[in-house]
Amino acid sequence: MYYNKTMGKYAYTLIKENKRIIGWDNAPHHKGLDNFPHHFHTADGQTIPSKLKGNPEADVYIVIEEINKFYAITRS
Repeated sequence: MYYNKTMGKYAYTLIKENKRIIGWDNAPHHKGLDNFPHHFHTADGQTIPSKLKGNPEADVYIVIEEINKFYAITRS
């Protein structure tokens, strides 16, 4: 988890064996996505709009929920 309050930048990343599995950030690329600059990097390599808004007090719960869903699916 990374959050810089002064700059308003964040990144939440699930890493396994030095490789990003899934992750959210608000780096200002992917300008064509809804909810720019907030986006999500999926496990299959796609970049899609994310539900995050840049408020870590709320966003962390979304991240935890999505990571739990990811592990529930991968364990099935």
